Amino acid sequence: MCGIVAAVGSDNVLPVLMEGLKRLEYRGHDSAGFAHYRLKEIHEQPEAVANALEGRLGDDAVRVEALGPDAERLLAATRQVHIVACGTSYHAGLVARYWLEELAGVPCQVEVASEYRYRKVVAQPGTLFLTLSQSGETADTLAALRHAGRRPGTQAYAGSLAICNVPGSSLVRESDLALMTHAGSELGVASTKAFTTQLTTLMLVTLALRQVRGGDPALTARLVRRLRYLPTLLGDTLMLDEEIARLADDFAGRRHALSLGRGSQMPVVAVASMSPQLEKLRSNLQEVRARGGQLLVFADPDAGIRHEEGMEVISVPACCQYLAPIVYTVPLQLLAYRVAVARGTDVDQPRNLAKSVIVE
Repeated sequence: MCGIVAAVGSDNVLPVLMEGLKRLEYRGHDSAGFAHYRLKEIHEQPEAVANALEGRLGDDAVRVEALGPDAERLLAATRQVHIVACGTSYHAGLVARYWLEELAGVPCQVEVASEYRYRKVVAQPGTLFLTLSQSGETADTLAALRHAGRRPGTQAYAGSLAICNVPGSSLVRESDLALMTHAGSELGVASTKAFTTQLTTLMLVTLALRQVRGGDPALTARLVRRLRYLPTLLGDTLMLDEEIARLADDFAGRRHALSLGRGSQMPVVAVASMSPQLEKLRSNLQEVRARGGQLLVFADPDAGIRHEEGMEVISVPACCQYLAPIVYTVPLQLLAYRVAVARGTDVDQPRNLAKSVIVE
């Protein structure tokens, strides 16, 4: 506590105070036998996703009433979605845009919350203002919600929906409808289960919108069945940890790695799920190999991608293309964790990365 008190006279009181409080928070929690909180929270994802789904799935449809007492009216009035968020939550929103437009047939735009107030956003009548925040206290996201409620043309909004992990937070209190992710406490600064539960909850919203708008119930039923199996699928995917750890040492000595690109003797990580773009990806992989790139591919068992010289392939449990962004997040998290450990970095509190931003 002395370190916190000593900082009060400095110019940067708040950042130092928050850092001190964060360290105290770590001391008060148990990592449950895992080497780091980050690894513990990666392994908590099957349970966290199960909690996010609890009580929200019927036999062959999403229980729209479980999303809130006014959910059906709000969703029925929705003609467009604006997703506003920061950091990891923003990236969850980018994934949801694909789902909302393809599965629900609703136009969607995703905005960085810090920029939302500083340009003239056009909101068509029936726009759902959807915010994402783990804490519900993210300063820019809160300011964007308040700005949307005040600005001219507010009547264009069908209403506001917050997806959040903290009941009673400012974002939840100030939104028309709130949907909890039920991720539980996440202490590791780099987000894990908060991200996958946000994606899971966004899929629930997508399917609820699809149902209210009269989408094909057969596809909805198939996706609901797959959602119900998702926690088990994530548990199966965690079994890849040992195989990923074996490859991490090769990454640890490298200065650079690309998610996909070209370069001599550079490790390239690729994700090959069962998507309509699989053949194009296969061509990209061959281009990388031809230029001396070293490939690590996380692939669906049915993708037809096999081990070759210069290409390591890790088989990820089969899943449908719509849930692949959730499932494939897990091996990528494990790879990042294992490489970080091998490099000797602070896995739980990496430099230059904040858990949340509570000031603008």
